[in-house]
Amino acid sequence: MTEIVIASRVAIGFGRFGWGRMLTRNYAKIACAAVVWSVLSWALCPDAALAGGGRRNVLLVINTLSQDSQNIGSHYQRARGIPPTNVCRITCSTAELVSKQEVEQNIREPIRQFIISHGLQNTIDYIVLTKGIPLAADYGDASGYYAVTSILTCVSQPSRQTYFVNPYGPTALSPPETAWSHQLFDLYLVTRLDGYSAQLVKAMIDRGLSPALDGKFVLDGKTGTKYTYATMNNRLGQAASLLAQQGFDTFYDNTNLFVGGMCGLMGYYSWGSNDSSYTWPVYTSNIFVPGGIADSYVSTSARTFNVPANWPNYGGQSLMADLLLTGLCGAGGYVSEPGGTTTTYATTLFDRYTKGYNLAESFYAACPELIWKTTIVGDPLTSPFSSPPIVALTNPGATITCTATIEAEAIDEGPIAKVDFFFDDRLIGSDSTAPYAVSLDTRQYNVGVHTVEAIAYENPPVATQGTATTNVYVSNLVSNCSNISQALQYTDGQQVRLTGKVAISATGSIPGAFYIEEPNRSAGIRVSDTGISVAEGNVIEVLGPVVVVNGEKTIVSPTVTITGTSTPPAPVTMSLATLCEGAKDTTGRKGIRTVALPVKVVGRVVAIDGEGALLDNGAGGPIVRMKCAQKMQVALDQWVLVAGICSVANGSTGIGGVILVERPSDVTVIQ
Repeated sequence: MTEIVIASRVAIGFGRFGWGRMLTRNYAKIACAAVVWSVLSWALCPDAALAGGGRRNVLLVINTLSQDSQNIGSHYQRARGIPPTNVCRITCSTAELVSKQEVEQNIREPIRQFIISHGLQNTIDYIVLTKGIPLAADYGDASGYYAVTSILTCVSQPSRQTYFVNPYGPTALSPPETAWSHQLFDLYLVTRLDGYSAQLVKAMIDRGLSPALDGKFVLDGKTGTKYTYATMNNRLGQAASLLAQQGFDTFYDNTNLFVGGMCGLMGYYSWGSNDSSYTWPVYTSNIFVPGGIADSYVSTSARTFNVPANWPNYGGQSLMADLLLTGLCGAGGYVSEPGGTTTTYATTLFDRYTKGYNLAESFYAACPELIWKTTIVGDPLTSPFSSPPIVALTNPGATITCTATIEAEAIDEGPIAKVDFFFDDRLIGSDSTAPYAVSLDTRQYNVGVHTVEAIAYENPPVATQGTATTNVYVSNLVSNCSNISQALQYTDGQQVRLTGKVAISATGSIPGAFYIEEPNRSAGIRVSDTGISVAEGNVIEVLGPVVVVNGEKTIVSPTVTITGTSTPPAPVTMSLATLCEGAKDTTGRKGIRTVALPVKVVGRVVAIDGEGALLDNGAGGPIVRMKCAQKMQVALDQWVLVAGICSVANGSTGIGGVILVERPSDVTVIQ
């Protein structure tokens, strides 16, 4: 990739690009939207334009050993609204170049297992890696290292460990020109969020969220090349011609001049440092608009995204990372020599991108091989030229009860393929015929505020998504709570139903009540005694009103049904100070909530009375009362290990919390 000779320069299509074509599409939607607004009462809440994919289709991967990875991952999750269930945390090397074993054992297999264990096999289409996850791997190929992004396209097929023709790419026998779905070939489109610093990467993410609607395409070729290089160079001219024919502002150069000083670039492709006139200042003088993408015929343009030694005068081949300094939002590059026949096809890349396909779809449609050298940097969902449906839901902020209908309007210049409806991030149904609606039994949910989202899909091939969200209030006599923490939020009198909760105390072990807890120990609650015999470890369903009794949330006079048995969660060991902060009362607490949870603490006996004993930490610290229905064999100044259930102190002066001890044997004298 080094041969350069001189020819003539050609300027194609200077001026505005395709505004008539773009505005015709959008003005038509705006006109239709005015009609929709006249009949809808819900505000429109459009996300950024998304081609064949949305936030629910993305798996975000974070390396727990990298601060950059965690920082960038958190930013991207917030920016795109990636659901928490779609965030995969792995523990792997932070080096850019690693072994095959490292990738297979600590990256590929954990991601594959995460997708399976979270039931995301039919949801995920895109995988996003973050800086701090390895860039390249040595798979023993004499031709050089493989890109980790390219390897992970086959994350669900662990037996695939060597290169093959990309069935979605430009050299496949019959590549489909359609929105991406992993179900096409059991593959994923994988990109990485990377750059010289976390700050630069986060800025890149933000630019991609609001891409520009205008921009220049610069294709900087050369002449006199032979064989493969001539074919590659010709693609730049072909891409320029196609873009110009479509009305895009296009600049094509095939002289010995290395093009620089261009502003407002949406697309850029050059020979980089393989151009004899290349200099670093000229290379970094081109300024991109938000959403701008780039690639180059440079063998190792993606060999690193860390600042090289002696930067910017690092020598060697040019780096794609340098263009991220000038506003770039997405890039293709190579971690090692790819060979001319497997470089990105500029014709396909810009054709797809300008048709409205997203960044990942465009680059991978232009990428000839997988498990190979190409790495793609950027947010896969960036899509400046997409034109999503306009979506609106009816009755924002409505109060819904019993069986309710969730309805949406969706418009597009063409047919709508379908509208998916989500309730608290759970798919509750789809409709492919207007008026788009689904029925919802609200009695399955807790009383309170919930989020409704409608996602409308254009008909293929591009299948751009449009979305709208709002909140609704579910109001029913009984709140069907999935978690005890929901029941703890209500004022006195709200009826709640809790199912599948574990009893952590038996009837009679604590006078007048027993306790239940979430299996994951996230929350617990007191249940007043009903006369039914409950054993520790019973799995129960409880129905009754929540009332504050002696400062503690309690389900009173409930109906209790035993549905099975389980192993009660083990007590949480904590300090007296932590226990007291969490057990002060049901409101205004400062620490983690410990009320109604099984705990274990160490303390010194400082007093004994008719209710039990008082403990402190031996240094005048917080006072905790321990109570037991049976007499405890303890003495003053003894140090004890106490296991019990945390309760509130009923406002007793100087007492920060209470431990309800079920059995005297749960108190162990240790000194």
